[in-house]
Amino acid sequence: MPNIQQVLKDEIARVARKEIKSQMGGTQKQVATQKKEISALKKQVAELQRKIALLAKQEKRIREATVTAASDSDVAVKSISSKRIASQRKKLGLSAADFALLVGASMQSVYFWEQGRTKPRTAQLVKLHDVMQIGVREANRRLEEMG
Repeated sequence: MPNIQQVLKDEIARVARKEIKSQMGGTQKQVATQKKEISALKKQVAELQRKIALLAKQEKRIREATVTAASDSDVAVKSISSKRIASQRKKLGLSAADFALLVGASMQSVYFWEQGRTKPRTAQLVKLHDVMQIGVREANRRLEEMG
C-alpha cells in the first residue's frame, strides 16, 4: 500500500505546479511582448545613432567649408577693424539691429565689435566682409527681403 505521506506530497507538488503554470502564463506573454518592444527600441536607437553620425559628418563638412571660405578671404577680412565696422554701419544709415540682421549676429555683438571688446567669429567675418562691399540701396533691398 502506498505511503500516504508520499501521495500527499506528490499531490501538493502537482497542484502547486498547476497553479504556478496558470499564473505564469500571463507573465510569459508580458515578457514576450516586452522583448519585442525592446527589440524595436534597439532598432530605433541604432537608426537614430546612424542619423546623428551622418549629421555630424555634414556639420563637419559645413564648418570646414566655412573655414575654407574664410581663409580664402582672410586678407580682406583681417583688415576689418572696429572703426571700419562702425563707419560702414553709419555710411549705410543702419541701426545696430538692422546691421546685425544683415550680418547674422545680435545687436549687442555689433556694439561690442564697434567698441573693440570682441571680434567677429569666422562665419560672421565672411558675412561682414560681404556687407562691407555693399551700398545703401543694396543694404535696404536685403533688409526688405529678410523681413
